[in-house]
Amino acid sequence: DATANLWVGANGGGLRRVHRQALRNLTTADGLPSDDVVSLLEERPDRVWVGAYRGGAVCWNGERFEHLAGLPGPGAIVYSLALDHDRSVLLGTPESQLWRWREGSPPEVRNLPSEGSRVILRDRSGALWLGSKYGGVIRERDGVTHRFSTTNGLAHGYVTALAETSDGALWVGTKAGLHRIIGDTVSGETDGSPDALLRALHRDRRNRIVVG
Repeated sequence: DATANLWVGANGGGLRRVHRQALRNLTTADGLPSDDVVSLLEERPDRVWVGAYRGGAVCWNGERFEHLAGLPGPGAIVYSLALDHDRSVLLGTPESQLWRWREGSPPEVRNLPSEGSRVILRDRSGALWLGSKYGGVIRERDGVTHRFSTTNGLAHGYVTALAETSDGALWVGTKAGLHRIIGDTVSGETDGSPDALLRALHRDRRNRIVVG
């Protein structure tokens, strides 16, 4: 994050914050609604968003977790968190809904043309990308929706991660490996093996894609 913390969400282990050589583990004992963390987002230096499995969305303000009124709460799953161009926060749920939160405004929610948004990305051109469970990737641009799936290039429809490089390429992690989308063309960057499950993608400062 902006203050050199490394945040790690664990399945059943809560949220871990590493600063230099110091480790702090934040769990339900600290107010986290669930120890199954599925998404993370730094909105600003003093606020980190956490999406929890069956725990909804909460924010860490440096001292405690807080739930913001009107957003998915206990019992909800927030699979994806993303920061939009206007600094609003986007939240994706398995119910094919996209939530938008802005400071000082009531949350907005709309239905999505996909099977739950597991990952969200707003690219540099303004297009919104939604990675779904079994439905592939949906791109919304200038009011036009286009789906990339197993029928036009993806090896698997279960999308787990998205990242954009400086050349405008969209990288897609799936349950069957890594793909790259340029324009409307999909290319496979791995062999499509069914055990090539990717959990995370990150573009580093040298424009390289780091795969987890």
